[in-house]
Parts: sequence; C-alpha cells; structure tokens
Amino acid sequence: MFEKFDFGTGINYKYLDVQINPNTPLSKQVDCLKEDMLQINYQDHLTLDMGWYPEFSDEGSFVVVIILNDDWENPLVKMECRDIFTLEQNLEECVSIIKSKTI
Repeated sequence: MFEKFDFGTGINYKYLDVQINPNTPLSKQVDCLKEDMLQINYQDHLTLDMGWYPEFSDEGSFVVVIILNDDWENPLVKMECRDIFTLEQNLEECVSIIKSKTI
C-alpha cells in the first residue's frame, strides 16, 4: 500500500509490511492490524514508525511517531487515527517534518 510513498532521502533502513487493502473496511482486516507495519531509520538519528495499537483488534488505532536517538519513551511527534485517509496525511506530515528537520 505504501510501496510508492515518498519517505524522503537519507534512509539507512526501511521496513515496510503493510497488508491493508484501502478498499476494505478495517474491521474485516483485523489480522492485518499489527504493531510492526513500518519503520524508517534516517541518517540523522530519526526514526519514523507506524503501527496499530492494540494489534489484531478493531478497537485500536494507527499510531505514527517520530523518534530521535532511539528515545521511544519520548516521541518527538505522535499522531493517532482510525482511517487510511488520515493515516496517509499523518505520514505525509511526519515525512515533511523530517525533511525540513523542524523538530
């Protein structure tokens, strides 16, 4: 789903395992709603991470975070949503923040 998404440059590591069909209700794809969906590590010690919490539950939400220096307890940015459209917007905003380094 995000194979053609522009995550910017300066990427050291990219993990992408999103099996969600945007044309199917999320409630019918619970087995695809997991914590480890996307992680991008950038050269400037920033990490973009996305997952569904709690995983495998239709009661959860997508969480997108920007992490600096592996400080997972204190994300620089944290955005939550329950739909694909807003998820894409949140990812675009986070990538824009990373590209501009305005954190």
